[in-house]
Amino acid sequence: MLLKPCNRYFLVEPLEEDEIEETSILLPDDYKKQNPFGVALIINRAVDCSVEAHAGDTIVYSTNMLESVSIGGKEFFLLLENYVLGTIHEKT
Repeated sequence: MLLKPCNRYFLVEPLEEDEIEETSILLPDDYKKQNPFGVALIINRAVDCSVEAHAGDTIVYSTNMLESVSIGGKEFFLLLENYVLGTIHEKT
């Protein structure tokens, strides 16, 4: 099943942070510090998006604005272009 985004949305795949902060405070094993920003890979975009980011690009976004949609047992992540804070590129 494929989902084609419209109305200025990006279809994205959120990327996990590999970095774990060490602390001397005891916390529950399932505790995870929530970062207000995330990194995602763009899978597809709506044709009316004005942000210059395309499939295969990596973006930084506001995590509380990521929308999760489950259809037919498959989960899709959508992000409105307003919440894209920037793209990540390797230095050349």
